[in-house]
Amino acid sequence: MTRGVVAALLVGLAAGAALGLLGPRYWPELTAPFEGKRELLQGEVLREERREDRYLLTLKTPEGAILAIFRERAAEVDLLVDPGDRVTLALRGYAPFVTDPRIARVMKRDQGAAPPAAPAPSPTGR
Repeated sequence: MTRGVVAALLVGLAAGAALGLLGPRYWPELTAPFEGKRELLQGEVLREERREDRYLLTLKTPEGAILAIFRERAAEVDLLVDPGDRVTLALRGYAPFVTDPRIARVMKRDQGAAPPAAPAPSPTGR
């Protein structure tokens, strides 16, 4: 083999390895078709706990309780989610422990409540 072919082969191997390792983290939409079907599981947040390197979220779902452990975006999830909120996770199926699941939707606890009614006008017009 010539040096050019060997160099191209090594560059291709390095690029493939880098994409395989870093692709899911930085470009999840590229790897989504290969991950298999995901189902959406919705649950109510019962408890949240912030630790130095991770964020723990306990959800109550119809299938059972889920402990979601967030390491990658712990600070962002901590700001987004509060106890009582309804969170929808995209998972491959029910599992009691999941690490860095995809959050598909967050419905705040007060989002379903009706807005406060406007005060009625006084009969005297004041």
